[in-house]
Amino acid sequence: MLKLTTIEFFFRVIPEMMIFMWGVYVISRERFKLKNYIFATLILSVITFGVRELPIHYGVHTIINNVVTICILIVVGIPIVKGIYSTLAMTLLLLGCEMLNYVLLSMIGVNIEIQLDNLMMKIILSTPSLIILTIFIYLINKFLEKKEGMDSVSN
Repeated sequence: MLKLTTIEFFFRVIPEMMIFMWGVYVISRERFKLKNYIFATLILSVITFGVRELPIHYGVHTIINNVVTICILIVVGIPIVKGIYSTLAMTLLLLGCEMLNYVLLSMIGVNIEIQLDNLMMKIILSTPSLIILTIFIYLINKFLEKKEGMDSVSN
C-alpha cells in the first residue's frame, strides 16, 4: 500500500495532477479550458489519494489512475484516442522524471531510503521530479508549436 498523508495530498498530489493535466492538454493538442482543467485536476487528486489508500500492490494504482484519468478526459471533452495516448505518454514521462530524480539524488549521495521516512524530506526530495516534468512539458509544448508552425507554412 502507498498511503499518503493530508500534507502530501496538498504538497505533492495536487501539484502533480496540475502538471499532469497540463501535460495531457499539451500532448493531446486540445484547447485548454480552465474550468475543465480545474475540475479534472481536483477530481483526479481526490481519486488518486483514495486509490493510494486501497490495499493493493504497487503498480495497480497506476493502472486504476490511468483508467480513471481517461474517463475524466472524456467527460471534459477530450476524445478517447487522444485521452489514451496523452495519459500513457504523461504517465511514462512522470515515471521517467521520478527515476531521473532518484538517480540524481543517489549521485549526490542522498540516502533516499532513510530520507523518505521523514515526511517533509520526502516532499522536498520529490519536488525536483515535478520541476523536471514541468520543464519537459514546456519543451514538448514549444516543439509541438514549432512543428505546427512549420506544418502550416508548408501547406
